[in-house]
Amino acid sequence: MSLIQTGKVGLYCRIAGEGQSCVLLHGSFIDGSFWKEQIAALSQKFRVIVPDLRGHGLSGKPLDGYTHEHMAQDIRNLLRTFGIKRACLVGHSMGSRIAIQFALDYPKTVEKLVLANGGAGPIINRQTVFPENVQKEIGFGTPHFDQRKFNYYEIWYSFAHPSTEHVNKILEQTLKTPDYVKAGVAKNFPKKDLRPRLPQIQAPTLVITGEKDVICPIEEARYLAQHIPKARLEIIPDSGHCLPIEKPKEFNTTIISFLKKD
Repeated sequence: MSLIQTGKVGLYCRIAGEGQSCVLLHGSFIDGSFWKEQIAALSQKFRVIVPDLRGHGLSGKPLDGYTHEHMAQDIRNLLRTFGIKRACLVGHSMGSRIAIQFALDYPKTVEKLVLANGGAGPIINRQTVFPENVQKEIGFGTPHFDQRKFNYYEIWYSFAHPSTEHVNKILEQTLKTPDYVKAGVAKNFPKKDLRPRLPQIQAPTLVITGEKDVICPIEEARYLAQHIPKARLEIIPDSGHCLPIEKPKEFNTTIISFLKKD
């Protein structure tokens, strides 16, 4: 584990294993420790590189640059630092959107692409995920809006079968992310529409999602699989948005089979 200088931003990286390089990109407001189960499994067959994205975890936290393009460029700079010409990319949620941007901006650098629990269109209003009683408790549209409760319930509903342990662990990470980083992501990511460019992606792509994902509904995954030329879709039963945590064995087996296939 070390801090790697990539252009103007230092990215904290976890590195394990040998072989074909595989970069894991986490979702918003957490860090690379999200991929704990995947690091253990994939490092048996790949050289796994897991950065904390800019503004997250132990990486540098500049005041700006929280866009698809800047964060994809960070990963390109990281690969150049390591002398890696081609790599597989695995992205989850926000990380899958960054992986899409990377595949569009640096197509010759992508060996294979895995997009987990992600979409390419504008991000839906998360308020609609919550039951009416939870919306009232959070205080949507009132002066009493409770950001901490919103964060807690958003994580809770990210699991098909939530546990207090999982939710509190992720919540602890999100609370460490500076407000200006959250504001930068919230300003730039929800409105971005990558759908018109999906047919340009030429890398073999696995789209994988949870059957009960309400944060990024299954229709988003189907759209990706239908509009990326070399894509296929895998739906993992009885799992939600935090698929890599909730169903690690099924997730790992599926992506390893895809990445290893010629």
